[in-house]
Amino acid sequence: MFQGFSYTQIYNTIEKVEAYWKTFKPTNSTSINLNKWEDQDNFFRQLSFHHCVAIMVWDAVTNRFLYVADESGVFGHDISLFTKENGVDFSLGNFHPDCLNGYLILQKCGIEYCMDHPKYAGKIILSCDGVYKRNNGSYFKLMQQAVIVEANSEGQPLVFLSYIHDISHLKKGFASNLIIKTPCEVEIWNYDFERKTLGKPYVFTSHENKILSLLRDGKQTKQIAEMLCSSPHTVDTHRRNLLKKTNCVDTTALVTYARMTGLIHH
Repeated sequence: MFQGFSYTQIYNTIEKVEAYWKTFKPTNSTSINLNKWEDQDNFFRQLSFHHCVAIMVWDAVTNRFLYVADESGVFGHDISLFTKENGVDFSLGNFHPDCLNGYLILQKCGIEYCMDHPKYAGKIILSCDGVYKRNNGSYFKLMQQAVIVEANSEGQPLVFLSYIHDISHLKKGFASNLIIKTPCEVEIWNYDFERKTLGKPYVFTSHENKILSLLRDGKQTKQIAEMLCSSPHTVDTHRRNLLKKTNCVDTTALVTYARMTGLIHH
């Protein structure tokens, strides 16, 4: 899969977009009902406004955005530009040039996971973050959360529904995460844009999960140490490791990000 595509290329033409996706396109695809998504316009627009997210529906067969809503101005662009023939190219062209290839590699990991686990179709949540440019030229950190909403008879994804969040207040540095969550497991991937390296997938240790859950509950370091029969130093070391793994700015951001991505429950 994805043979022959160089991630060192500058991703700025529709030809390169098509070259990237052409080996991924599902087989035995069904006819996509565009009206179905347009009929949900009022619902999606209200959802976009009240939850401060942009909403996108992407057709993996044609590599086109079928629908976009952005009532909160997350992107800051005219949404009609996304649904044009070259809308995917337009969207990817707004990613920061220093991080775009890494973002595409993370997306590749997520979609390959979906292809390799057809039994989870519709139950996989992909959360991937990157750096994106608004129409005023400023950049912000986004997180795209995608789920499969249409699949073929073999469980291969046909259509993805995505929520786009502004997470500039949560994440730091030129690093990015992909979190793959299913009913049975969670995988975390990290791409370091400065070193241009993709780390191996990992999960939080049982101790890290316990500490994260207690941080969610508002417990302080001393309280956590007493509850886990550990030292405050050990708890702080685990907390710093969690911040490093997620690239979050502080503990509050860590808990918020973990809730958003399903690393911990509300």
